[in-house]
Amino acid sequence: MNSRVYATLWVTAVIVAIIGVVALGVRSTLDGWWLVAAGGSVLTALAIRSAFQTTQARVAWPLGGMYVLVTAALLSYVALFAAIGIPWGDIPFWARVAVLVTGAQALFLAAAVRVTGIPFVERVVVPAAGHLLLFAGSVLIVGVLLFGVPWVVTYAVALIYATGFSALALHTFWLGQHADSVVPPRPFTVHRYWEQVLIVALIVGLVSIAIASITLRGNVSIDLAPGISQARIASIIAASAAIIAVATLVPPAVPVKLLRGLTGPISTITQHAVMTLIILNALVIALLFVIPSAFPWILGGYLTLLIVGVMIEYGMVAHALRNRPERSSDHAFHSLNTLL
Repeated sequence: MNSRVYATLWVTAVIVAIIGVVALGVRSTLDGWWLVAAGGSVLTALAIRSAFQTTQARVAWPLGGMYVLVTAALLSYVALFAAIGIPWGDIPFWARVAVLVTGAQALFLAAAVRVTGIPFVERVVVPAAGHLLLFAGSVLIVGVLLFGVPWVVTYAVALIYATGFSALALHTFWLGQHADSVVPPRPFTVHRYWEQVLIVALIVGLVSIAIASITLRGNVSIDLAPGISQARIASIIAASAAIIAVATLVPPAVPVKLLRGLTGPISTITQHAVMTLIILNALVIALLFVIPSAFPWILGGYLTLLIVGVMIEYGMVAHALRNRPERSSDHAFHSLNTLL
């Protein structure tokens, strides 16, 4: 596919999906779901195409083989159709969200590739945690819809979904970066500057979901626009950020020049640390919504994870600086990315 055509298709899909999110935010439900499905189906097709090309080029293999790639791709499209009411007709809002989340899990599974030489945490722990969090959120939604679990749980579900989605998005992007670093390099591969777009989108999405969940849980409602509360606007921003995050997995082959200054070792470590901190905070808030009586244990576990995470981050910085080659900054950055 011509790079200009690809870029046009990519931009159009992102815009259409975001317009659908905005339409949902202002209660134009039917049109919004159709637009989200239309833009999402194009981005899904591009992600599956990229995974298939990676396999055909023999630079990496689908995480579970070609069978898993095809099955996960089909499941992601089934979820998109189900979200717009095909074939079951109208379904509750949270049921649509749970279906879309399941489709996103299938998409991440289809887009993931098997790459050698990466740390165990990045290879296994991060994706396992992401899938478990999304599954846990969907279980809670089923409990709310079918078994009388209090609706207040949905505020925690939004945060659980956001953290699981962020983990899987980062994992899939990192795998793509590793696959792109093979020799000889393939054309139209993921450019490293797009990681900045992904991290910013995820941070904005997590913060927005936290604002929406906390204000709704506290019964705080301020209309920032006629008939549209701050929680609804925050939700629109979070959903738009999620679409951008998915799009960064298969971006056009155009470097983001304005972000070149954010790709050095120190800025990369800082962005990853901020991302980790926000994810942990979002999970703590979600757990407090679900089981408020366990506040001391949750806080203690959070502080322990935070201390361990900070120590690991500084250890990575020290290791990277100690083993930094006396060559170009680009090579140093690539070595650091391999460590991360």
